[in-house]
Amino acid sequence: MIYTNIKNINPEEIVSEKIKKALDYARENDLKSLEPGSYPIEGDEIFVNIGEYESTYESQKSYESHRKYLDLQLMLDGDEVIKFNSIDKLEGSPFDEENDYMLLKGPSKGYLVMEEGDIAIFFPNDGHMPGIINKKPSKVKKAVFKIKL
Repeated sequence: MIYTNIKNINPEEIVSEKIKKALDYARENDLKSLEPGSYPIEGDEIFVNIGEYESTYESQKSYESHRKYLDLQLMLDGDEVIKFNSIDKLEGSPFDEENDYMLLKGPSKGYLVMEEGDIAIFFPNDGHMPGIINKKPSKVKKAVFKIKL
């Protein structure tokens, strides 16, 4: 897992060309103006899902993990908590190959507070539970870049 703010990333220091392309797309496009939905960047190799939702209580959430894609989550508006733990410390449902996800339950290893401009990158072994209320419920708008491994 990687956690930072888009303002703190030097494009020249990024090792992954696909992550660089996703961040370039974020910098060159007004993501806040996009309607919720999926937008291709480089076929099925890189695309971005724009989502809007209300943060909610942890009791209503599950961890998730993915195998084919890593998640680069960029907070566009609002705030939320994302809890995380290694998937080997969580109990999961069968993996849904077609939709590339598994839902998991268990304890938290830690959490991130995501505010505007914050980025979190989750790899296949990173169980992550986004959308949790920070201090009060918040309307969230977030870009989730899916980057094929």
